[in-house]
Amino acid sequence: GVQPEDVLPGDIEANLGGPWIPASDIRAFACGLFGVPAESIRIDHSPREAFWSVEADYRAVQSVAATADFGTGRINGTTLLNQALNLKTPTIYDTVHAGDKVEGVAKRPVSRSTHHAERPVTARIRERMAGEVSESEEGTPSPLGHTNRQDKLRKQQASINQHS
Repeated sequence: GVQPEDVLPGDIEANLGGPWIPASDIRAFACGLFGVPAESIRIDHSPREAFWSVEADYRAVQSVAATADFGTGRINGTTLLNQALNLKTPTIYDTVHAGDKVEGVAKRPVSRSTHHAERPVTARIRERMAGEVSESEEGTPSPLGHTNRQDKLRKQQASINQHS
């Protein structure tokens, strides 16, 4: 029979929010991203609703990575990760004050006109995710690497079996 060409690990794109990525791998990725222990972040995925949730404790929310490296003073990196997992446009909610009263909340999508530090945060999270997969292809430990390493081993075994 005709068999399709093998898909190599480098050909697999691991997009944030991909339903084939286990929540445990996203959790390990998030913990590495924010530099916190595993118990600091909980990741849940509901395949039926195609919805991801990120629950982060104070260590994750207050980490330098969440507030400066992958977040800003206006939006935390854990919130941006949640929005990215759910394929949402990064959105900042600013409280509008009128004197001493809170008048409401302004919803502002992160756009090209948004401050440069806030606009690329989700892109940097996505790049880091892609980097995790690239590193795993070369045998470097990675939360997402187990899938690529398993594929590589299967292909090596198939090649050995073909030549035996």
